[in-house]
This record gives sequence, C-alpha cells and structure tokens, in this order.
Amino acid sequence: MITDMIYQLGADDHLAGVTSYCNIPSGKENKPVIGTVIQINVEEIVHLQPDAVFASTLTRIKQIEALKGQGIQVIRFDNPTSFDTLCGMFLDLGIRMGRKQAAQEIIRTAAAKVDQIRETAETLKKRTVFIQIGIKPLKTAEQGTFISSYIELAGGRNIAGHTGSGIFSREYVLRETRILSLWPPWVRPPKPAMPKRLPG
Repeated sequence: MITDMIYQLGADDHLAGVTSYCNIPSGKENKPVIGTVIQINVEEIVHLQPDAVFASTLTRIKQIEALKGQGIQVIRFDNPTSFDTLCGMFLDLGIRMGRKQAAQEIIRTAAAKVDQIRETAETLKKRTVFIQIGIKPLKTAEQGTFISSYIELAGGRNIAGHTGSGIFSREYVLRETRILSLWPPWVRPPKPAMPKRLPG
C-alpha cells in the first residue's frame, strides 16, 4: 500500500527498493526487491543505503530494530482503518516525499468519488460480503479494518461484522449461499465439496 501511494504521488524516483508484495506499474519493474512485507533482507537494505525505510505494522520489530542499529531511520505507518485514516496517511506520506500539493489534489478527487459511491449505496439493497484475505486458516477482514470499512461504505454488510477474529470454517463459507464472495488475486477460492451419495 505504501509503495502504491508513492507511485501515485509521482515520487517513485526516490524509491531505493520494494517488497515482493508491492504492486509495481508496468514498465517500472526496475527496483531491487528487499524481501516480503513481513520478512525483509536487512543486509540488502543496508547495502542500498536509503535515507529512510517506510515500514508497516506487519514488519517484524526485530528487523526494524536491526535497521535502526545500523543508523537507518525507520518510519512505521499504522494500517488505516477507514477512508479518513487512509487520507491522513496519504497526506503524511506526501509531505515526507515533498509532494504535499499532489497528495491534497488526489485526496480531493478520491473524496468526491467516495461521496458518489456512498450516495449510490444508500439506494441499493445491502449485500452480505465475504472477502478472503487468508487461506489457512480461512480468514476475512474483521470489524474495525480498512476492508470492512469499505464494504460498509459501498453498502455491503461484512460477514465478519459480529466476530472478533474474522476466521471461518470452509464449510460455513460454502453453506452461506447468499454471501457475495470476493477473492483477491493472490487467493484461490475454495472448491465446493462434492455431495455425498445418499443410500439407496
């Protein structure tokens, strides 16, 4: 998400490296990969000599401390829980990258689109939504997360709205036939179980 924002701000010339989970625009796949969003290569980052490292809450504390021990500034961003907190994060990043005006313009455009979506959603029938973000265990975004906020913003009802963990059994998901299931590109939806042959 942070890398996406940097590209939107037109500040990718300041990027020294990316993770394997970053969405890189076509034709700009020329940045060194320094690990995943969770497991980073500290030695490679030190070798790149960045002015700062932008980390998420998923980045391991031990590795963040290792970078700090090498004299590298680490700026950790919390995961946004709503559109407003996302905009705040985007503006903060824009200021840090010297792109405050660009960030403000993008936020204004996005806010106008969100208002349109909210108005349209108010006229539609609510749908129960399941978005899979984990495979083992089968997990969706629980209440209080950015994804759950967007489901509600678009007029949906998050299936995990009443749970704390967002973890469901495969059988439960398949049994809820009224659920609109959305699968991110990195997740394969579960295959329906074959019906058992009845005796006789």
